[in-house]
Amino acid sequence: MQNFFTFATHSVSLLINPHLPSMRFALPVFFCIFYTGAVSGQQLYPLKQMTDSVRFQLVVRQGILELQWMGEAPVWKRVSNFPEIRSVRLEEGDLMVDYAPGKATAQSAYSLAIRVTAADGPIISPNGYETRETAVSQGADPLRRYIWLDAAEALFAPGRTYTLYVTRRLMGSVSCEGDRPVFSMARRLPYYGSAVVGTVAAGLGVYLFRRSTDEYTRYEEIWANERTEAEAQPFLDRARRADRNGQVLLYSGLAVLGTDALLYYLKWRKIRQKQRLYDDFCGAKTSLHWQPGLQLHSNGRLGVGATLSYRF
Repeated sequence: MQNFFTFATHSVSLLINPHLPSMRFALPVFFCIFYTGAVSGQQLYPLKQMTDSVRFQLVVRQGILELQWMGEAPVWKRVSNFPEIRSVRLEEGDLMVDYAPGKATAQSAYSLAIRVTAADGPIISPNGYETRETAVSQGADPLRRYIWLDAAEALFAPGRTYTLYVTRRLMGSVSCEGDRPVFSMARRLPYYGSAVVGTVAAGLGVYLFRRSTDEYTRYEEIWANERTEAEAQPFLDRARRADRNGQVLLYSGLAVLGTDALLYYLKWRKIRQKQRLYDDFCGAKTSLHWQPGLQLHSNGRLGVGATLSYRF
């Protein structure tokens, strides 16, 4: 058994010993890679959208090409937390949409898309390289600007009537076509495995501390019995070695446990945010459970009943 512990502690200390030059860099890099994978970017799916439409013509006023709305000025729909369109105009041939950004969360984002149709023509949409979007402006009323570069070149036809469609979409990290996100056992297993590794390393560290104390006690007993230094020195060497390896294993194990606990919490919080998003926009999964049971009353009689639970 002693040989086994000697082999195990030596192997593990070599594996996670921060005093080794290579491991001084390997451990931080490993944790950074693991953390980056845990919080990396994710695919977004459409959750909700609204589309406004308005008819217009292109006219030239004082040598400047402008949009002329057909009828009254457009009134853009307003919905809580959705981007709010403030203005749509043509400026130096570029179609510009100024809007107030919507309130997104860590698991959601808003997007804006525009397209134009004519009664006797095809749908005209800008390509990706033809659009720009500015950063949020500073001030009491922060705005963003969606720009369709050189839109007039694709639309210019004096006297022709067009319909402009502006679509605002809420994109989220969950798909309503899929199941409600869960923190399943398969997803938890890597964290449990890391916790086991950290616990074993810390446990071996504590064992080595106790072994170091025992060896040092034997070393003091030999000196107390006035025996030779040659007899005492091996116990002192083993005590120092056990103490050094114990520190490495204990602190490394605690570091693994702490990092694992942090990453587990971040993953749990991310899943919880996805569940709230799914419940808000996709509809929560509901379930009804019925469970029969027996109950012994204080008067000694046996009662039969059932428990009905509704989960939403």
